[in-house]
Amino acid sequence: SGYWNLFRYNPNNEHPLTLDPPFPATDIQAFLQKQSRYFTLIKKNPTHAEQLLDAQKEHAKQHYQTLKQETEN
Repeated sequence: SGYWNLFRYNPNNEHPLTLDPPFPATDIQAFLQKQSRYFTLIKKNPTHAEQLLDAQKEHAKQHYQTLKQETEN
């Protein structure tokens, strides 16, 4: 989708790898709709597109939480 979580590495810290920045405050769906493949899908099949976008939003949240836990351990 073009969104990548960013990390910062500092070997002097207890947890050298930190997740940066926090989970995006902007709406993921609005971000994805700017991409032509999602925009086209929304125009052709709005119901299916909504299901996929909702699933992507949930996946992004879960993935961020997993990364956050991994960088804090």
